[in-house]
Amino acid sequence: MEFHAAIHPFALSGEYPHANSFFASPAHRQGLLTAIKNQIKFERSSDYVVEEKPNKLVAYCKIKRSNFLKDIQEYAAGLDHANLEGIYMGVEQSRFNHLIEIHNNVGIYLPAFFFFPMRIAIKQMALPIFIGSAVKLQTELAEIEKVLNAQQKVKLTITERFEVSDEDVEDYEASYEGSENFWPSFNLLILDHLVKYSLQYKLPIFVFTT
Repeated sequence: MEFHAAIHPFALSGEYPHANSFFASPAHRQGLLTAIKNQIKFERSSDYVVEEKPNKLVAYCKIKRSNFLKDIQEYAAGLDHANLEGIYMGVEQSRFNHLIEIHNNVGIYLPAFFFFPMRIAIKQMALPIFIGSAVKLQTELAEIEKVLNAQQKVKLTITERFEVSDEDVEDYEASYEGSENFWPSFNLLILDHLVKYSLQYKLPIFVFTT
């Protein structure tokens, strides 16, 4: 499976990064935006969610690795002396719930602050969609980085369009063979890159797998 993350407005009119994604449908995105606005208005008396300009894809990552976020999620759970499955099931707590609770790698991060992640149900999806805060995620990543030191361990040149193939994954693993916590560090650098773009442009991060 492949991990994808795309930063763009809900009303993106151009070609979507991957046609098989649930988010590729403008109707699905509009339905989600309406549901999110209703939830936020109920909780915060405001329906502001994101900017809708520029109307383009401003950043995109595609990484050919199954369950891409699990390494950083397990590392974060370990910092809290918790079990990942226990957190998923709600029987254990974590400081890093915006990072961990997107456990199926499908969801949206909004460039706004809210303390707890949300779950939004729409009729087109059997399961609710995870909605996280990019602001809170940035804080969680900064806390993890104090211990992980990913910036020191792994050197990545991450561009606006960043794609990692099967061969690239093998090359990275070979280059950092024996390096402690390579994949959690790699995960953190990717997420930190995405969060910075999201907050800079005030646009959501759409995370999905294919």
